[in-house]
Amino acid sequence: MVEASEDHPDAEQLFSRAREEDAKISLATVYRVLKTLVDSGLVLTHDFGDNRARFEVREERERGQLICVASGRVIDFYDSELEALKRKIATRLGFELKRHGLEHYGRPIASRPENTSKPKKTLDS
Repeated sequence: MVEASEDHPDAEQLFSRAREEDAKISLATVYRVLKTLVDSGLVLTHDFGDNRARFEVREERERGQLICVASGRVIDFYDSELEALKRKIATRLGFELKRHGLEHYGRPIASRPENTSKPKKTLDS
């Protein structure tokens, strides 16, 4: 269920989706499976400021999220310059970066025309 999600569902949303496939599944089963997937590093957990754990499948490239404080919309993005800077900072501090995440919170700039269209998933071409 998590891998098929375009959004960042919470456990209850995943439970609801799973019930469409199997009416006998329990919420406890969903929580157990999510814990196993998170513990194994296959699934990431996010809290976008609403105190709800949300989930997404870990991808090869780490992505950042931009969360709109007005609507709660989450925009996933990848930026190679930002990734290079994170690695540079980790190296300068004496670390090899293994895993990281980045959440940004913002409000749309109303005068910007690109804020009225669907967001791109990446900043890189």
